[in-house]
Amino acid sequence: MTVTTVSDGQKRNPNADEMECYLRREWDLRRRFLEGSLSPGGLLVSIQHLAEGCLIRTEDIVLDVSTELAQTEIVLPSDQELFTIWMSKQTEFWGQFDITPNLDGPNVPKDPIGDFCLPIWNPGTMNDEELAAKVLKRFRPYWVSVPLMDYSEAAATGKPSLVLARNTIEPDKIHRGKSSNDARAYAQKHKAYFLNRQHYIILFAFHVFVTGKELDVKGWTRFPENRLSGGYSANGHWLPTYSEVLFYYDDSDSRDVDVGPREGKFFSL
Repeated sequence: MTVTTVSDGQKRNPNADEMECYLRREWDLRRRFLEGSLSPGGLLVSIQHLAEGCLIRTEDIVLDVSTELAQTEIVLPSDQELFTIWMSKQTEFWGQFDITPNLDGPNVPKDPIGDFCLPIWNPGTMNDEELAAKVLKRFRPYWVSVPLMDYSEAAATGKPSLVLARNTIEPDKIHRGKSSNDARAYAQKHKAYFLNRQHYIILFAFHVFVTGKELDVKGWTRFPENRLSGGYSANGHWLPTYSEVLFYYDDSDSRDVDVGPREGKFFSL
């Protein structure tokens, strides 16, 4: 199998460690699929994210997941298929919190926009603290270095919205290395939108719900508009050592190669 590595972007065969990591964990996914604990859509998405996590890209590669119990050929889903899978799961996800999303309005996108394919619906009735305690905590524990309500844009919006995000485990590749101030300048120049912490909390919980996988296992996601009074900006990521989501802050001009914001397409509903 010829693959593209995340680190250098060059076509090559994976090394032994990469293949061992990939095959061992892919087998576990196949087992869960055969036992019925993982849906076909969940299997597709999980295999894609597993490959990325093992430093293997699998675009346009057909994965043979045949076993003595079942024989099937899995092709990684397109952005359209991912969009359809995620939209179909909205009612089931929010039903756990006695919330029914209205996704029939005229402003609700019917298709992905370019590679922005993961819908994040926000009811607008909960602030950051409430979303973390009620939604995120159902799927993963979290820890905060500063109370979430101390940041700007932490209040409930009062109206529902939907954001389309890219299908990436780590922050958007094209924005990694940007500081929060860099991201703010980019947004102003290009009329772009970056996910705030509310959308990230929902994205993280929904991603675990659909795929069983956490976000930001290596890097961090910045939230350029969630700021403290001193100018520091918010960040979030999964902390494998303690198995929890960490919300904290750093300097708004701080840069790191694995850290950056997540761009999205915003729709007010």
